[in-house]
Amino acid sequence: MLYHHVALECHRAVTPDQKNELDTFFAKKPRWYGFTGTPIFDENARQEKGQNARTTEQQYGPCLHKYTIKDAIRDQAVLGFKTEERGAVTENSDNEDSRDLAKQYLSKTHMHAVAKSIIESSYRFLGLYNMGHRGYSYEAIFTTSSIKQAQEYYKIFQKIINDQDEYKIPRRIKEQLPDFPKIAITYSVAENTDEAEANQNEMKASIDNYNKMFNTNFSMSNLAAYNTDVNNRLSRKMPQFKARNQQLDLVIVVDRLLTGFDAPALSTLYIDRAPMPAQNLLQAFSRTNRIFDQDKKYGQIVTFQYPNKFKEAINTILALYTDGGGNEILAPSWEESISRFNIAEKEVVKYDVTSSYNITQAPDDEQKSFIKAYQDFDKNYAAIQTYDKFNNLDMEKEYGLDDAYVEEMRAAYEVCKENQKKPIDPEPDPEPDLFDPDYVLESWDQQTINYEYIMQLIQAYIPSEDRSVAISKSAIEEIDRYIERLSKKNPSLAQIMAELWLNIQMDPEKYRDRQVNELLQEMVEEAEDKQLRQFADEYCLDLINLKFVIHNYDPELKDSEVPGLNELLQDPHAFEEYVNKGGSEKTRLKWRKAVRKGIKELYLSGIINM
Repeated sequence: MLYHHVALECHRAVTPDQKNELDTFFAKKPRWYGFTGTPIFDENARQEKGQNARTTEQQYGPCLHKYTIKDAIRDQAVLGFKTEERGAVTENSDNEDSRDLAKQYLSKTHMHAVAKSIIESSYRFLGLYNMGHRGYSYEAIFTTSSIKQAQEYYKIFQKIINDQDEYKIPRRIKEQLPDFPKIAITYSVAENTDEAEANQNEMKASIDNYNKMFNTNFSMSNLAAYNTDVNNRLSRKMPQFKARNQQLDLVIVVDRLLTGFDAPALSTLYIDRAPMPAQNLLQAFSRTNRIFDQDKKYGQIVTFQYPNKFKEAINTILALYTDGGGNEILAPSWEESISRFNIAEKEVVKYDVTSSYNITQAPDDEQKSFIKAYQDFDKNYAAIQTYDKFNNLDMEKEYGLDDAYVEEMRAAYEVCKENQKKPIDPEPDPEPDLFDPDYVLESWDQQTINYEYIMQLIQAYIPSEDRSVAISKSAIEEIDRYIERLSKKNPSLAQIMAELWLNIQMDPEKYRDRQVNELLQEMVEEAEDKQLRQFADEYCLDLINLKFVIHNYDPELKDSEVPGLNELLQDPHAFEEYVNKGGSEKTRLKWRKAVRKGIKELYLSGIINM
């Protein structure tokens, strides 16, 4: 039986041929409905094929409503993009299509340079520089022109990871993330082609590495399950993949994952291939621009081939898919951002933040102007830190912005903002403030900088050969206030810091030439070790295994997913020893429950949760 009225979904997987067949199948022409983020226009129409539709409008009829990526960015539903062309081979418009250039892009020299560039740019693009304080990093997809090229790249990365290459992963990356990079590869493996056996062997070796990395058990017989696991691990939506030891940093693909894949923590797309058609390129770009946290500002796109062609392709995307809104979806260039920063920096340094009578004692109007200037400075400072060229700047030499001065500006800003707080008034203010009262500082993690700044202030109280004790009364008060605030968030750490600070004040000479960070870390490790030993002794647990669990603990994970916890609880001798010592929990089930609860409390209230 054929229905007279049928509604069918418009989908990019439906080809013009298939649509013709469906239209013919039904007695009456069906009504199609749907939406797309990448319609096909005249400018990027399909190749001519008889009567088949070449554009979306020809295939489905006129557009009823537009909601473009520009609108989505305006509504803060997605992020914009930051593009960067990093062609490792110099090119010009005359030789872009030459076979020589194509060969160079497939050369080992080019590919090694690209692998090096990916690793080094990850420090900023994947947020590794903030890993120690944020507790997580972002991730990336790397798309290549062919399966063979993807395999070659995988081998290059493996040599670098296994220390079999002359290039070594930079120290600053290893300090932030010792196991970086964790890499997987995925591509379609055909069964009946000349290269099928070779591709299957390569994939088998890749899966073996993956199994070792994550303690999984995939094989060629369940390749679909492997691919699903890669997708889930990269998307990080399941709780078991939120722990660092279960995460990927980079997945090498040809065409997989470039459409319809949603991973908010994915920040960067690396492209070492010629530009794809406009609709496919925008789909690939859009894997990177999901909103994740306040530090992820843009989807990062880095290309390594044909920079001129990519500029043209990006211009085509802007023309077709933004409805005239290109400026809204692309990040400003480095030149634009540094120009804005220069203006903001010149404005904010006009205000006195270092003398005893500074901006914090100025009239309200002047304080408000400073708050506005500092917010502009902070926003533009955060912006330039997202570019690789920021690494080449010497902020102290070129701007006079050493850490201490920047911290003094920040502290003055906080004081001024506090001074300008208004009591709740039911009547609206006819003259709103110049500054944003709800502005959140962007250019650094505030808690981290506060901590480091306080460490610098305490350091000033420790004498050395080239420095006598010099610390102001206001600095002492600021240290005390910080420790008091910290006691509400992490009482264990605050107690240790207060003890160290008191000891230094009582006898600074005892600590001559010592670094306060090292002193505090020693005390933290000693206190943490004491806590863990006491807990291990109470429940008769293996101390080494307990330390592993607590250092890999994530309260968002289920107990069964916490690395090492099951092994700790399944120790056949621990409960017996606990009972023999007169422990209060009389059954193994109650003992395990008490251990789980105690570990969670230890993590949430302990020093380790800094």
